[in-house]
Amino acid sequence: MEEKITIRLFISYRREDTAAITGRLCDRLKERFGSDQVFVDIDDIPYGVDFVNHIHTAIRQSDLLLAVIGPNWRGKLNGKNYLLDNPTDFVRIELEYAFSQELAVFPILVLGTNMPLPVDLPKGLRKICTINAAPLDIGRDFHTHADRICSAVEDIAARVKSQSLGANAATPLALSTQAMSEWFTVFTGGGTPDVEYKCKNCGFTGWIEKLHWFRDGERPPMQCPKCKQQGTWT
Repeated sequence: MEEKITIRLFISYRREDTAAITGRLCDRLKERFGSDQVFVDIDDIPYGVDFVNHIHTAIRQSDLLLAVIGPNWRGKLNGKNYLLDNPTDFVRIELEYAFSQELAVFPILVLGTNMPLPVDLPKGLRKICTINAAPLDIGRDFHTHADRICSAVEDIAARVKSQSLGANAATPLALSTQAMSEWFTVFTGGGTPDVEYKCKNCGFTGWIEKLHWFRDGERPPMQCPKCKQQGTWT
């Protein structure tokens, strides 16, 4: 029997920006990974507890932070200043601390939102602009996008689990530069720069660059480009 992947997720989002779609995504994540494995903002913070310390503790105990980014993610305040520019803004606190802990961060762009430009973000958040993000729409594509996000989360966990990060890793998915280099060397085996995949239904063969597979979580297409069936890849 295949061992079930265990991964603890921290969901970062702004309520007034993406509450509805984040709630739907969390339901899918809890169904896939277990409700006790998903931490969602103030719903999980007890009354009378310092929320900054509680968030820091939750992030240290997490394997992956999903940053849900919508059209109002920066949180406009008083017509010209953004909440995200305030060092005490909780979304900023979450992401800055996650990056400081070298936690893996997975951005989710909802409702057609584009990734903000680095110049528009506080210095401690600009790293998010270089991470390949997944789309998530609230309409007919929601289930397809949510399935791909869940699969990407599983891929991240499986990849990092396949090699040891050493005793100094902050969490199982804390991808330090050294760990990233070691994993990529093992994965590529020093061979060709591409990974071949073949559809079991029609035999169609495609290729994915190994570097992109690791860095961006790229996978074979959900639907075979040739026979248009859901691909079962070898």
